[in-house]
Amino acid sequence: MDKMNIGQHISQQFNAELEDIRNRVMAMGGLVEQQLVDAVNAMVEGDTALGEKTISGDYRVNAMEVAIDEECSRVLARRQPTA
Repeated sequence: MDKMNIGQHISQQFNAELEDIRNRVMAMGGLVEQQLVDAVNAMVEGDTALGEKTISGDYRVNAMEVAIDEECSRVLARRQPTA
């Protein structure tokens, strides 16, 4: 157990890990929501610069998704029951 986890109950730590994942998903959702608004505005107004900016920013969403997936895998690996 590392120093950060000493004295912390397992269920509290698990809840904190789940809350962190939830916050990351919410942040990613907010970014996607903004990208959707920007994409619609780019199409309606014919703003190619905004459209290109929206497309180029998609890597951030992809990176967030990968990080969330990896964190979920780590949490599941740490919490899996042993035989």
